[in-house]
Amino acid sequence: MDAQELLKLHFALVSDLEFTEISYKKNHALLFNKNVEDHFSNFALIFSVAKNEVETVIKKVEKYFLSKNRTPAFYFLKNNPLESVLLSKKYKIAFRDAILIHPAKRAPLKTKLRIVEVANKKELNDYLSVSISVFSSGDKDDLYSDLRKSFFEQVKNNWLNSKKKKKLKYFVGYEGNTPVAVGGMTFNKDFAYFFDLAVLKSARNKGYGSDILTHRINTASELGLKFIYLLTEDESKNDVYFQAKGFKKVGSSVCYTKKTK
Repeated sequence: MDAQELLKLHFALVSDLEFTEISYKKNHALLFNKNVEDHFSNFALIFSVAKNEVETVIKKVEKYFLSKNRTPAFYFLKNNPLESVLLSKKYKIAFRDAILIHPAKRAPLKTKLRIVEVANKKELNDYLSVSISVFSSGDKDDLYSDLRKSFFEQVKNNWLNSKKKKKLKYFVGYEGNTPVAVGGMTFNKDFAYFFDLAVLKSARNKGYGSDILTHRINTASELGLKFIYLLTEDESKNDVYFQAKGFKKVGSSVCYTKKTK
């Protein structure tokens, strides 16, 4: 499976979890979230765009997001002809993603971390407490450390929504009775998307992150899924980490954005 096909499958899978409105066009899709303002939840997913269509696409995307009171953002695979034009218009890279895939092969756990699937509001709050501690810490070394409160409200509401919960699993790892690590997954009958791997700083370098990852891989295997994939910061320590865990990089994507008056 190539990276472009996987991205299309990805956004179809997470459409009702991460966005409140998606509009498909000939060569792009407009992804919008009325509850979350950042560029992780509001952008144009660009497919194949001919050089003579680039300016038209840019104008349409800018008009759409400005009408929604959002900063225009463009997300696409690297080496798209859009890239050089956006740079000439003073757009800057917001983030880069490595697109990684795994065959869902089982592996043994290596620590005594007690891992449970979230089944009640107490465990959901434990999941959120670890996520918020890690992903809103303001750590400059972590791309995802400044996520807003609205993002975590969405994570919470997705689980509470019984319809959405059918394709969601959140896991919490406990050291004794203390929640220290989390990870989530969403899936369909064929594949799973992994997200939110987080370990408290006080509990790192103990193998807990690896076990949360392995537990989800084993769960996907038990469900009979064909493969797993995830997105993480391209050419980062996370990218290296997941490849060392058996994930294969199939492509890289990039998001460009800029503040517009």
